[in-house]
Amino acid sequence: MEERRAAESNLRHLFEVCPVPLVLSDRVDGKVLRFNRSAQALLDPQRLYPDPGSAHASRFYAETQSRQAIRDALDARGEVGPVDVRMLTAHGANIHVMLAARSLRYDGKQAVLTSLVEITERKQRELALARQTQTDMLTGLYNRRGFFERAEPTLREARGDLPSLLLIDADHFKRVNDTHGHAVGDAVLLQLASRMSAALREGDVIGRIGGEEFAVFLPATHTRAATALAERMRELVARHALRIHGLRVPMTLSIGVTRLQPGENTLDAALRRADAAMYQAKQRGRNRVEVAAVSAP
Repeated sequence: MEERRAAESNLRHLFEVCPVPLVLSDRVDGKVLRFNRSAQALLDPQRLYPDPGSAHASRFYAETQSRQAIRDALDARGEVGPVDVRMLTAHGANIHVMLAARSLRYDGKQAVLTSLVEITERKQRELALARQTQTDMLTGLYNRRGFFERAEPTLREARGDLPSLLLIDADHFKRVNDTHGHAVGDAVLLQLASRMSAALREGDVIGRIGGEEFAVFLPATHTRAATALAERMRELVARHALRIHGLRVPMTLSIGVTRLQPGENTLDAALRRADAAMYQAKQRGRNRVEVAAVSAP
């Protein structure tokens, strides 16, 4: 018995001094039974929960689905991880951790021992790098890669109303570069991006997918509504000339509109339709919106 008590005392000491944040929680009701010092410093440095029993493990998960996935894995295999999880501190600050957990028994109860390795800085670097690879450095819009990576998952998750797609070309842009130089051309693209973005709704996705070519993904949008939005965008550009370095630069847009069809899980076919409609707008005099025939309401 003395050896057992000594072993338990040593384990408790190791738990407390372990540099890895450890949380022991009740398997049934999720109450936190113990934080070690590192976990206290990570999750509750100001000791809003001085008594561990007053804290609940679910309180520290930023996403309910992550918590449920971990519970399901523990039910199925008795262990989980390491997995990347977004958590909340007691004060509500977001942190990213690499989490591993294992079911065990503690004082005759079903319990879970969870280890947490903070990776917030690493995650922020990864997100910043992802933004760099997905962003057009001139306009701040999505680049071609970022546009597709942002829009296509939304397309695959679409339920009910299908999305629409706009393909936009700045008319006579080469003439601007040839007449005023590339610095003015770059400023034109930047101002066009700003004016077009002003016409969009929350949730719409806009990207610069070519030199003077832009695409807009409109979730759950019928053709008529997409066409009306395209017209607003065209008018915002055509109504007033751009003012750049003391120059007055009139610009117009040719826009092709199409609606995604049932069963289309990528943007490829819709992009071809929108491109054909945009070409038709140019053939009919530019500064126009044309709708692809297949997506006529």
